[in-house]
Amino acid sequence: MPFVLFSLILLPCLFFIGLVTFVRAVQVAIEDMVHARGMARIRHYYVEIAPIMQKYLIHSTHDDRSAVLVDKGFNPSPLQYFMTTAGMVSTISGAIAGVFTGIVATSVIGSGMSLGVISGILAFVTSILLLRHYHARAWAAAEQKLMTLFPGVPGK
Repeated sequence: MPFVLFSLILLPCLFFIGLVTFVRAVQVAIEDMVHARGMARIRHYYVEIAPIMQKYLIHSTHDDRSAVLVDKGFNPSPLQYFMTTAGMVSTISGAIAGVFTGIVATSVIGSGMSLGVISGILAFVTSILLLRHYHARAWAAAEQKLMTLFPGVPGK
């Protein structure tokens, strides 16, 4: 019983810390994307002033999404989300939510172990999906607010 009480108090606190960390990690990733686009605009300006500089630049002089992220062979995998700080934090937070839900189901509600495991897995998956949805929406909203000034040439 002391373990259950300890878990019921501690796990929601840990989940809260995970949520706050997740939201901040999403914000930082968006800030990085904005800064990368800004640096692309600066490179574009330098090349307009001195075209000879183009051959010395590694990164794109275009500020659209594809030019900034993909121009040097960055091909994200379908699991790329989990390789980000926000994705890692959402997975750990989801695990904490799952354990908390399983403990509540087995100890407080009094269901069997199998129902506790199933409810824990459902909480884990639901948490990750909700946080992933938040991340995708926040990123898309930030990209919509950023006007592309120097789009890349398609097919180049």
